[in-house]
Amino acid sequence: MKRLRNLGSRTGRIQHRLRQFIETLTAPLRTVAETEAAVCLVGTSGAVSLEQLFHRMPRAEQRHGLRVCRRLRARGFTAPDLLAAGLLHDAGKIVYPPRLWERVAVVLLEHYLPIVGRWMAHGYMRAFPFSLPGLDLQQAFRVRRCHPCWGAKLAANAGAGERTISLIRRHHSTAWFDDEELAALQDADEA
Repeated sequence: MKRLRNLGSRTGRIQHRLRQFIETLTAPLRTVAETEAAVCLVGTSGAVSLEQLFHRMPRAEQRHGLRVCRRLRARGFTAPDLLAAGLLHDAGKIVYPPRLWERVAVVLLEHYLPIVGRWMAHGYMRAFPFSLPGLDLQQAFRVRRCHPCWGAKLAANAGAGERTISLIRRHHSTAWFDDEELAALQDADEA
């Protein structure tokens, strides 16, 4: 029975990643519900500047942020700071926008060779023996590791409140100490 659950879990995870891949691939062709983004920022400090930050994000990150915001609202969360964090949690990726194939490589390495993924994320494998032209895995793992802090700084510069900044900074953290909103943000991000 446990094997069936694990197989179902793996299959679901693969389907989730395939949906993410297709969404990222087709995002430039799709529109973004800008009015919905503005609604996610209602009641937050610096809403106008935060909306400008949202517009600087790549289309795939904008659409993902909107999906996270929708999931949070569907689960009954209405706190403006949480909804703003849901919308902007990946804003840090505008610092170094990862290319699609780099995203795929990071996900595959983290899943199938997690030790290599951890080493690269911490900068221990500067000369990765399997590098390919146009594929900067070191930079891709740096973006994966650092985008929450970069996003928090961008949100702070745009006038976000402390709670929004904190949620963005910790959205990949494994230590959330009974923070219901952070747990909800992480769940919505992974759904």
